[in-house]
Amino acid sequence: MLAVFLFSPSIVSLTHAQVIEINPVEVTATRMEQKLSDAIPAISVITKEEIVRSNAGDISELLAGQAGIEFARSGGVGAPISIYMRGSGSTQTMVLVDGIPFSSQSAIGSISPIHTIPINQIDRVEILRGNAAAIYGSGAMGGVINLITTSKDTKGFNPSGSITYGRYNTTRSSAGFDGGSDDFNYSFSGAHNQSKGFEAISSYKYTCSPSSTPFYSSGCINPNSNGYIQNSLRATINKAIDSGSSIGVKLFHSTQKNSFDNYLADTASQTWENKDRTEMFQFYIKNRISDSWTSNISLSHSQNDAKTLSNGVLNSYYGRYITDHQILNWINSYELTKSQLISFGYEKDSSKLGSELINDGSTNQKAIKSRAFTGLLSNYGNTSTQLNLSHDMLPSVGNTNTYLIGATYSVDSNIKASISNSTAVATPTLGQLYDLPSGGVPTLKPEYAKTTEVGVQYLDKSTFARAVIFDSKYRNLLASGSTSVDNVYWANYVTKWENVNSSHNTGLEIQLKKRINKTEIASNFTHQSLVNQGSIQVFNKARNYGNFDINYFYDDKFDLGMGFLFTSSRRTYSPDYVKTHTPGYSVFRLHTSYKFSDQLRGIGSLENAFNKNYYQIYGYNTTGRSIYATLQYQPK
Repeated sequence: MLAVFLFSPSIVSLTHAQVIEINPVEVTATRMEQKLSDAIPAISVITKEEIVRSNAGDISELLAGQAGIEFARSGGVGAPISIYMRGSGSTQTMVLVDGIPFSSQSAIGSISPIHTIPINQIDRVEILRGNAAAIYGSGAMGGVINLITTSKDTKGFNPSGSITYGRYNTTRSSAGFDGGSDDFNYSFSGAHNQSKGFEAISSYKYTCSPSSTPFYSSGCINPNSNGYIQNSLRATINKAIDSGSSIGVKLFHSTQKNSFDNYLADTASQTWENKDRTEMFQFYIKNRISDSWTSNISLSHSQNDAKTLSNGVLNSYYGRYITDHQILNWINSYELTKSQLISFGYEKDSSKLGSELINDGSTNQKAIKSRAFTGLLSNYGNTSTQLNLSHDMLPSVGNTNTYLIGATYSVDSNIKASISNSTAVATPTLGQLYDLPSGGVPTLKPEYAKTTEVGVQYLDKSTFARAVIFDSKYRNLLASGSTSVDNVYWANYVTKWENVNSSHNTGLEIQLKKRINKTEIASNFTHQSLVNQGSIQVFNKARNYGNFDINYFYDDKFDLGMGFLFTSSRRTYSPDYVKTHTPGYSVFRLHTSYKFSDQLRGIGSLENAFNKNYYQIYGYNTTGRSIYATLQYQPK
């Protein structure tokens, strides 16, 4: 697209052996294609090659240590994931699959259904950090994680597949095919992932002790391993109408079941499971109206159905939550001049939350969010600018406006400075408003944020480095307060949501991608002040965290590397809901890859090489030393 032509330096070619793509194309920072180095907002790209080489078990393991991103998981792979971007919560981070929102509307604001998306269905990940509400609307206060599935513009018939086996009887397998002709292409794949897992909470006694709640004794934990099973299907079909227009559909379906330990179980033999079903459908039309004007329209539907079972039966205390999103999206890009590109459009999101809970019956709540938006990319010699404006029409709030304004200045051919200022709004989820047993409060107000970023970037054929200082001020930030819910069953464990008057977070993010002869280095580092929420304590957020990875290529077939991720201490809740100091940790891994041919290769990794005993959430076990081996077939 035009943005690539306007703002891109020459593209660095890759050899077969190289893993790191120094300056890939991304589409998330402006919703139009541009090179990573031309993005004014802070953004990261994880390519397909990096995903495969990571041998990661799920999205959270892939994101671990990325700049600006923290996560927590109460158990092993398959367990729900909490995501925190720049100190914000999961409900403030917008997660997309091929541009389709599918975030949960439940009251459990710390958990995102991102764990239901299998990593072997993902082609690339783009991470936009900081206020993105002017680009993506309400809910993108902390940032955007865009999961892009495999979709290739190829001809003929091209099968592919992979299989992974490792500790805890873990298997991950996928198979698919893609192909087409000059005006028609398709892509299909399926994946099956499972693991016996390990015991999530082994540090607590299995004996039961009396409880003050009317329905549970506390301290009972089933001593079995907590594993998961996940199945998924994905399909993309695209038909070209003419040289500039096309029509297509995208389908995605995933089911998952994972076992977990519940400290509130009433017997030590009681089994607990979460079951999730995630579905997405998108119909789109891409139309080139003229040489200067491209107009795209899409209709999308996503649904996440999550329920909790005890001894194989729906547990009505925890219940079932179904979130639906129906999205109409109309996006246009128009070339004003050779150095100016304008975008504009309209978006409407009709969301619905259904729930089944004991003593509260079935709840059905609906809300409609809509917005009109525009953006302008400009290039004036050494200076580039970006302006985004959004007028949001939000339920129970009325109209509100957000903006992003930024600029870069090229000091020379390698060094570029950037500055931006942005605002964001995030409405409470339907569950946070109306799910009273889970802390819902109908009078909650929207959250607001304002962020300033200053950055410097260095780019040449072998190096991409960027440092960003950010300062974010929040107003009406949502947090779990100190007032217990009125529901007698949860009064000892659940508190009501409340709006904190203000909070503040400042930090530094550093990204580095570097090639030195046969060696490649990738590293991220984040330092931030703890978010100040007055009398509300901050949980699951560390002051320092990051990762480092180095890979050495002996030849075009064989490479060997090592890496580690680290985080400083933070506060978390223990399984029995006690506020606990959780120490920091560092975890090392070794990895290797060997190409048997241009189509077939093997990948191996030794995770947690020194068998570090550590917690992401205090009391919940993490993966011990583990070996995983992958065999992948991919046509050249």
